[in-house]
Amino acid sequence: SYPGRRSSSGASVATAQDVMGTVHPSITRAQHIESYLQDRALARSTRRIGSDDATHDTVFQTTQGQNLMLRVHMPQSSSAHVFPAMSLAGVRGRHAWCDSSMRITGYAPIQNAATWRNSGLKLGAAVHAVVKQLQVYPPEITEITDPALRSIQKKMAPSANNGQARHSQQHSPHRSSNHSASSNGSANAPPPNYSAWVQTQSQPKPPKRFSKADAKPLPPINMPTVPMAYDEVVGLEKAQLEKYVKNDLDFLTFAGKMETNKEILTLRASVMRENFKLANTTLTDEARIKELSASCDDLKKSIQDKLAKFQELESEQSQIAAPPDVRSTLKQLSKAVDESMEESEALAEEWVENGDKSVDEFCKEFLAIRTLHHRRAATMERLSRQDPSR
Repeated sequence: SYPGRRSSSGASVATAQDVMGTVHPSITRAQHIESYLQDRALARSTRRIGSDDATHDTVFQTTQGQNLMLRVHMPQSSSAHVFPAMSLAGVRGRHAWCDSSMRITGYAPIQNAATWRNSGLKLGAAVHAVVKQLQVYPPEITEITDPALRSIQKKMAPSANNGQARHSQQHSPHRSSNHSASSNGSANAPPPNYSAWVQTQSQPKPPKRFSKADAKPLPPINMPTVPMAYDEVVGLEKAQLEKYVKNDLDFLTFAGKMETNKEILTLRASVMRENFKLANTTLTDEARIKELSASCDDLKKSIQDKLAKFQELESEQSQIAAPPDVRSTLKQLSKAVDESMEESEALAEEWVENGDKSVDEFCKEFLAIRTLHHRRAATMERLSRQDPSR
């Protein structure tokens, strides 16, 4: 039976009471690893990560057709204070059993060393239980960060959609606590072959420029747990402890033999190697970053210059498009009325004195000037009525 109660809404957190009870005989680390790698349902989709057997990845498919990867880390220590750590690798999302870094925290047997020791479970059974829970109640995936996992997701999308359609026809939207009906879906189906997934990683990819969207998140660091007591110190006598406290060389020699210290030193070396790789990547892109920074500065200055010119033209446009001032217009009209009157009078005096034009020509030219004069005067009178200051 599945270790941990599930409510009808799905993905509830297993309680420690379901797996804790009497203390079971101790299980060696080799037996844990063997039970995991020889599990009939998980063996062919599990691959070792790194040079040792501490970390493995298991690929599986959910009832909704999602292909996920569970990363399992079993520390290389025979201490009673170690326990396995599991997380969903290559994705970001939400699930009741996962924290913000997608580490499995809702499965009670692997919450701490005590619950793991008292559960009596082997690693294979624990991984199988977590995979089954994530298959039946898939997480809400917001982003797939691993390129290979994204590629296999696209390749298997058609078959996954068909399986999901069959699953939705067999089950109602409201799941009950009895999960026997889900055995016909992909929950109990064998997970995808890991070899096909590995082939996608070995395919050459065209080089591309680095961008912020291509940056991968830093891998989670599996920090060793802080034990309540050290087995190497429990059996020592007071004289030996005082010797280690007073003599730094003896203390460092003794501490170097402790399993916890070895784990920390191994972890430190791993972090330093990762930092070295990241630093080299940053130095490789240094010239490109400086070039982009200089280009941004030039564009910024160009935008500022163009913005100043735009503001100047905008102010000039506002002055041109603004409605004319009534008083200024009245002054201009008054001057134009006087000019047209003087022009018509001068034309009449010249015709009387010289008479070099016929009567029709004189009348036509004189009436045109006088009509313009009266039109300007009428316009001036209308504007005068609109001016409140007059």
